[in-house]
Amino acid sequence: MKAITHNVLMCNTKKCSGTDKNYPFIIKPTNILNREVDFDLERTKKIFDKQDKRGLNQYCKDLNIFKYDFTTVDDATKQQKEFWEYVHKVLNETMVNDGVLICPNCNREYPIKNGIINMVLQDDEM
Repeated sequence: MKAITHNVLMCNTKKCSGTDKNYPFIIKPTNILNREVDFDLERTKKIFDKQDKRGLNQYCKDLNIFKYDFTTVDDATKQQKEFWEYVHKVLNETMVNDGVLICPNCNREYPIKNGIINMVLQDDEM
């Protein structure tokens, strides 16, 4: 699971339906992969602009790669190549291969196995 995926997921159990407290998931990784991808500044900027910054912060903190607070990053920082290389690494190269996602509202756990999240709910959760 990459940051881009984490950034759009939320818990849909009946306990969390209609609330805004079901996002972002807490991540408990057991296996993190890093795969090098060619750096493309323009693509990185476009993807970054579309991401929820609070969700990106959660992803980085849970994976112990937190370096910038994306909710408060200033224009001077956005001029630095180092910042964009870091964003590229977060968005494109770092992936949770195994672990669990935990809903911050109901504490429901969703397993991650081989990079794939199992979000299937039981009948009593719908």
